[in-house]
Amino acid sequence: MSATKTFLLELHCEEIPARFLEPLITDFGEKLRNLFLEHHYSMGLVWKDINVTDQSTTKHIDVPVADDPSSLRNHLGEFAYSPRKLSWRVTGVPDSSPSQVRSEIGPPERLCKDESGNPTIQGQKFAEKWGVGFDRIQFKDVGKKERCAVVTFEVAGRPTLDLLAEALPGLIAGLHVPKAMRWGSSDFEFVRPIRNILCLFGEEVVPITVDGVRATNSTWGHRLYHRQHPEPVKVGSPEAYEAALEAAGVVVSVDVRRARIAAQLEALATEAGGRVVADAELLDTLAEIVEFPKIVRGDFPASFLELPKEVLVTSLREHQKSFCIEGADGRLLPCFLTAANRTDDPAGFVKAGNEWVLKARLYEMELQKKQEKIR
Repeated sequence: MSATKTFLLELHCEEIPARFLEPLITDFGEKLRNLFLEHHYSMGLVWKDINVTDQSTTKHIDVPVADDPSSLRNHLGEFAYSPRKLSWRVTGVPDSSPSQVRSEIGPPERLCKDESGNPTIQGQKFAEKWGVGFDRIQFKDVGKKERCAVVTFEVAGRPTLDLLAEALPGLIAGLHVPKAMRWGSSDFEFVRPIRNILCLFGEEVVPITVDGVRATNSTWGHRLYHRQHPEPVKVGSPEAYEAALEAAGVVVSVDVRRARIAAQLEALATEAGGRVVADAELLDTLAEIVEFPKIVRGDFPASFLELPKEVLVTSLREHQKSFCIEGADGRLLPCFLTAANRTDDPAGFVKAGNEWVLKARLYEMELQKKQEKIR
């Protein structure tokens, strides 16, 4: 049995609209799965959500070792995504595809042998086509009107690295993008410009190039991180991927981001003396639009609480992507929770900026309410 390695691919792009992230992840996962099935990989490949930092939220499906690769058909691969990253990982991939026994059917027996049983030119050509001697040809009933020539031979497996290098550019280019774009002078179309490709099979770089971007063993973290660290982030192995990115300010797993956001929301709401106004859809949205899950609390004048609760909740949700906090009696508190998309807010700019925008919007809403009363 050949040794196994872990495969990792990350496409680092400019900001991808949140609604495209999961469909792209699923599409490529299916393509990658079908590639392994097509080449008869039957090892116990493990497909799961990328999630190392927060083990409590890990969801995974282990596919048992089986001779029948159909056991892989319903599993799309390990995956993760953030606003600028799409990544897939598969563990337990053999170094090479398995050898296969192949049979090819040729002309009828009467055309391959003459009356004396000697090979005809057509019979010899059939044997030469498949690189075997005429003595290796068998004549069998294959469901046709007469017996036909059949040659059986073994096809050696291919190194997985070579297979991936050949197939991946086409798989990436073939991803379904509802609203694709082109950039520069290139004819290549994708959801957003690809700026970096991280592609590893074990510790070895898979040599692929897509639209002039060559794969390496490095990626890029949060933009703020690279103000002080101008070099790309090296990833020594697929297993080191999440830790390397988190050190650079990016939590790549959407499930980890969602779990951390939910925990921070609850903690900050409790600190304010209330509870979060639940909104599962908004929680999913925040997890998809930030690279680092950091929640900050903002405040607004209590006088705005005279506005209807539904109006405040809707305004914060739709325009600020923020959560409201309510007390035990269900009444709103004069504060809100929003995502900073960075590890901290030392100067309070995120808090102040969100408060300024919210106050301006609430003043406008309050003015409209007064005008309606006058009318």
